[in-house]
Amino acid sequence: IIDTRVRYRRSVPYGATVVVSAQLVEWDFRLRIYHEITNEDGELVNEAYTVQAPVAKDTDGLIVGTPKSLRERIDWLIDGDLA
Repeated sequence: IIDTRVRYRRSVPYGATVVVSAQLVEWDFRLRIYHEITNEDGELVNEAYTVQAPVAKDTDGLIVGTPKSLRERIDWLIDGDLA
């Protein structure tokens, strides 16, 4: 994770039920994932995003662009092609 931002809109009491959702909104050169948390009434209580970049296992260096295997998986999820 190379960046993260959070906006707290309202408090949530301990023990309250919340719904957490995440949406992949960018994937060409890095991954940007948008997150929302809503309370039982459907009110937005928190929103955030994370930016993630791929790192090479052997060097710990950043990889430019989304790795082919990840890109293929994302394309598969978008297209719904099970072939």
